Amino acid sequence: MIVDFGKTSEDYSRYRIGFPPAFFDRLAGFGIGKPGQSVLDLGTGTGTLARGLALRGCRVVGMDIAAAQMEHARRLDQAAGVTVELWWTYLGGVGIHPEWVRDVAEAGFRDIETFSLDVDLSYSHEAWRGRVRASAPIAATLTPDQVIRFDAEFQSLLAQDFPTEPMLIPHRVFAIVCITPGLHEPLQG
Repeated sequence: MIVDFGKTSEDYSRYRIGFPPAFFDRLAGFGIGKPGQSVLDLGTGTGTLARGLALRGCRVVGMDIAAAQMEHARRLDQAAGVTVELWWTYLGGVGIHPEWVRDVAEAGFRDIETFSLDVDLSYSHEAWRGRVRASAPIAATLTPDQVIRFDAEFQSLLAQDFPTEPMLIPHRVFAIVCITPGLHEPLQG
């Protein structure tokens, strides 16, 4: 199966709720998010994390495999009044992978730590359908007609099984925190 999150860019930029303040608070505990700090966001997608850090005064570079995601990130950054430097690169995969920890270690990064944060986010049925289309390999792998059929069936299931809106949806956010070789400040990736 070939996954192309570039196909989901519209839904991704519209329905992905940004990272909660608790996530940035957690990063602050690692010394991440200080004004003027350099930060790398691997797999930036539409730049939600990168933008959040740039709004806190960081110098941020975002990298993603999907050019369409990066284009949406540029537009969202401009609307938010921040600058994130976007480099396109091949990262591969569809999310955080344990081998990324090995990769950063082999690249010479040090003081590597990972953490996850569990939060409940509020979604309307429409927003949750858009989030699923964007994040699960739905729109990234199916034909447009298949996406329309999936979405219609999903809409019916939500109305039947979860009639009350908004819904609270549990999320787990992952991070790798490390220090780049030769520098004394953390680098988020």
